[in-house]
Amino acid sequence: MVAEEASVRRVAETLDLDVERLLIDMSSAAVQVELERTRALADLFGFIGTPGLVIGRTVLTGAVPLSLLREIAQEEKAEPVPVC
Repeated sequence: MVAEEASVRRVAETLDLDVERLLIDMSSAAVQVELERTRALADLFGFIGTPGLVIGRTVLTGAVPLSLLREIAQEEKAEPVPVC
């Protein structure tokens, strides 16, 4: 889903952001490249929504309790770095 300009404008104004700068930046080539890269990674990992998270070799989708995130991070940290 792509945000409509009117809704982006409302949120930006609520947050006291520079709305015009935000709209210009949103349509920039650099931002479009980053969005495409992010979409490609989401497809690669099978993310169909948010949140989606990769910790080491573990792929998580959906809400995950902080305690589980910490546990996974510790387990991944203890593993050797894979050779690709």
